[in-house]
Amino acid sequence: MRGVLSNKDESLLFGYIDYDISENNKTVLICDFLIYEACRGKGYGKYLLTCFYNHIIEKYKEIKKIILIDCTTRYRQKDNIYLKFGFKYVNKYEPDMKLKINDIKEINDTKDTKDTKEIIAYF
Repeated sequence: MRGVLSNKDESLLFGYIDYDISENNKTVLICDFLIYEACRGKGYGKYLLTCFYNHIIEKYKEIKKIILIDCTTRYRQKDNIYLKFGFKYVNKYEPDMKLKINDIKEINDTKDTKDTKEIIAYF
């Protein structure tokens, strides 16, 4: 499945998130998450992840955790977007991360995102 972040008339694509839901509807795997380079540093990644979390929590009530493999350039750094959202590394030396739904930090703060009235995330 894919979530997309674009402007309202869908003429610009800022980024996307690809994900799968486990057969028992208890785990979400984030397969790919990308904000295009020209759009980085403007809060679009934070906005898309926030919308994604809200979508998952609302649509899939049984979900217990979200997992991913951290392939970012900020791997294990303090300013890593996944760490800011509450993800934790599973093992000391591997990029696998997980987030228990009950551990989700406040995710409705999108004040840093530019032009929130002009963008839309859809799943």
